[in-house]
Amino acid sequence: MKKNPTTFLSILAIIVLAAVIISIPFSNPENLREEYDGDSSASGIIDEAGIFDGDPETFIELDFMVQEYSEELEMNICIFLAGHRRSDEDTEIFSCDKYDSIFGEDSDGIFYYIDTSYKSPAYDYMVFNGKQGLTHHSHKESIFSYLDNYLPSSGQTIRPSQIEDTIEHFCYELEKYNDHTPNSVMFERDSITGKYYFYMDGEYYVSKDMPPTARALVLIGSLVIGLIVLLICYFAIKKAYKFKNSANPSIYVSHGETRFTEKSDIFIRSYVSKHRIQSSSGGGGGGGRSGGGRGGGHHR
Repeated sequence: MKKNPTTFLSILAIIVLAAVIISIPFSNPENLREEYDGDSSASGIIDEAGIFDGDPETFIELDFMVQEYSEELEMNICIFLAGHRRSDEDTEIFSCDKYDSIFGEDSDGIFYYIDTSYKSPAYDYMVFNGKQGLTHHSHKESIFSYLDNYLPSSGQTIRPSQIEDTIEHFCYELEKYNDHTPNSVMFERDSITGKYYFYMDGEYYVSKDMPPTARALVLIGSLVIGLIVLLICYFAIKKAYKFKNSANPSIYVSHGETRFTEKSDIFIRSYVSKHRIQSSSGGGGGGGRSGGGRGGGHHR
């Protein structure tokens, strides 16, 4: 039976394409997002450092302003005036955990940690959670740089008026970037929870299902890899099927002087090849911020 490499490649192509299609979910993703419900009561200012202990009226006004922006921008907002000295790493962990405990993991909002502990260098940190992870996170450096105009440098005396100006202009910055809607091609994935964060048809999604963009990228990548594998197989098989003409022993025989009176097959020696099957094992681990929030830190 004649072997046809084209038939083999066609069957292989069908198998690869079927495996790719089966592996990609085509149903609409389920949205797990905790959408802002209009309740701004949890938003506001936490004055751990006691910056406004001597001016409670100003604190109440600022706290009310933050809640108003929370309602207007439809996002949770918490500004934390830190009075304890924390390392940079502890600041990041504390900020993420604090946001989750107040607003929930998959909610939309921002947590702004202002280092007022006289640590040098001072380390401010922002948690951008949910929708704000895509709308505000990319502007974090601009926001930090802008607010440095109002915050004191590390080690300097902190006046309540400086913090008041910082809080007001922080809210202005949130409003400035709030109307920014990311391109639907953008998406993020949390390696710990396995959740995807993306926009689809103008709506923000938190889902364990792949976004359309990721599906398309997987499909395109799989097809490219599949095509490369098929080409390699094609040329390998094509080369293997180029048989050379076997040597004919009759060309070494003088037919006029030689006669064969008996023919037999005798095995002179045999060979046995043995190969060890290698086994491998390994593992890995990692850590990260769950809930889709992405943070950004800044030293003053």
